[in-house]
Amino acid sequence: MGGINHQPTSNASHKFTVPASEALSNAFAHFMLGNAAIEKAITAEPGCDYAVARQHQDGAVLAFKQAQPQLVIFTHFVAEILHLLQRGDYEPFRAANTLSDPNGFVVALQEVGLLPRSESTDRTAKLLIEGGYVALFQSYLADAEMLGNQLEVLIGNTIATRDGVAGHQGLFWQTVESNSQPWRQAFALVLSRFTSLVTSFQTGALISTETYLRGMGQPGLLTNIDEVTLKTRNVAPAAAV
Repeated sequence: MGGINHQPTSNASHKFTVPASEALSNAFAHFMLGNAAIEKAITAEPGCDYAVARQHQDGAVLAFKQAQPQLVIFTHFVAEILHLLQRGDYEPFRAANTLSDPNGFVVALQEVGLLPRSESTDRTAKLLIEGGYVALFQSYLADAEMLGNQLEVLIGNTIATRDGVAGHQGLFWQTVESNSQPWRQAFALVLSRFTSLVTSFQTGALISTETYLRGMGQPGLLTNIDEVTLKTRNVAPAAAV
């Protein structure tokens, strides 16, 4: 499996879970590249590099637009997974049945840093434990639909802000930084929804992976966690004995 791909439990599910994960990753990557382009535009304008700033603004619009089809691909494969679930082929290892203490497992993941302590994580875990994968993937569809709508608003706002100051060099930076137009709010809405969806997808991926590993009699995610956390965990060194 990939970093956020849900552990497949059948060959059929593998055909859909992997491209769903890839599409969500691509969508988020394009969105963040759009933000990087905006930062470059804001940096260029105070130095009077207005043509360069305009190029970066165009690049931001393009990057945001490139995120859109990836979200469509993501929702397509999530819908395919839901169809698969209707046949009962996807979830032989349900979290509620495979984990002796599902909530305790989620807390353990949070304590070692594999999951953040957030409303998104807690909501996702509750959905998966109580409603299984059907409830989980339905939530992904709903979140992606809302995200697509918010992304459309951001694209329109970015274009309007860019074109509205085309004859007034340097005003894009002033517009964004002075909050004379709600561009930053439009961006923040998309970023918040994106991070929530990615966090939710990661939560579902880790829980489903754990249930698969336990169901197959393999070591769980916490069995070898020290190999990657001991070198990075932010704790004071043990006192010398």
